[in-house]
Amino acid sequence: MSDDYRERTFALERQVRRLLDERDELRKEIDIEKYMKRMKEAGNNGDIEVAHIDADGILCELLIELGYGKLIELYNEVDKWYA
Repeated sequence: MSDDYRERTFALERQVRRLLDERDELRKEIDIEKYMKRMKEAGNNGDIEVAHIDADGILCELLIELGYGKLIELYNEVDKWYA
């Protein structure tokens, strides 16, 4: 194994560790239990169509909180058909 390959491998490993640390910090800031509770409630409301609409909204809120607001803007432009 060449030294260049080893250096690139170690650099990549450091980058992955850094990204995982950043992800873990972000997860600490987000109350995932809140989203899980709401998702369970949506699934138990007795109306499949409304449950699906509510679940979509919950996921969109989570993605916005994670910083993917632009993605949700595009998602909201997509026509939906639930029944």
